[in-house]
Amino acid sequence: MPTIYEIILPMIGKTVEYAPVGTNLGLYYLLCALIHGHFLESRGGIFPALSRLGLPDAVVRRSWAALQQGGWQMGTLIVGWRKQVESAGRWQPVRIDDYRIKAGDMSAVFRPRLQAREGKHYNPIAERALPAVECGLCVDVGKVDNQIVPLPALLLHPHLSTAADAPSSTAQLKQQLIAAI
Repeated sequence: MPTIYEIILPMIGKTVEYAPVGTNLGLYYLLCALIHGHFLESRGGIFPALSRLGLPDAVVRRSWAALQQGGWQMGTLIVGWRKQVESAGRWQPVRIDDYRIKAGDMSAVFRPRLQAREGKHYNPIAERALPAVECGLCVDVGKVDNQIVPLPALLLHPHLSTAADAPSSTAQLKQQLIAAI
């Protein structure tokens, strides 16, 4: 029986193949580092996470450049990933009567030194709102065998989107996330 990596890594390759050449390989390495848990080990650090894959320094820098400057969009990656997962045939949506289950949440990456494009997010440990980059995620809830597996449907970010209907504040971000669910 193939390992989970042998199943997922080719799917990631097909997901990023529509990005421009060079960017697609960099995104592939970034997603591989994510799947292997290297971003958790490096506390979100891109260079250490990619280095843990055993990549040469030049490839690590190119992957970082693909993330920062590459010609890709999150929505396109989400659609591509959904197509790969759904076409594999193992993921099945969880239903109650005729309703598909969706879930949504807001989260933030706390960045105290971030100056531009920052928001604030409440931190219960500090008992106050701290500078952070906020985002909202909406997923379809499904199962692979008996394991619950969320399938991303929408990622909202108030500052990085160029769409006309992009949320410009935390309140609008919350409204759009609730509307998507």
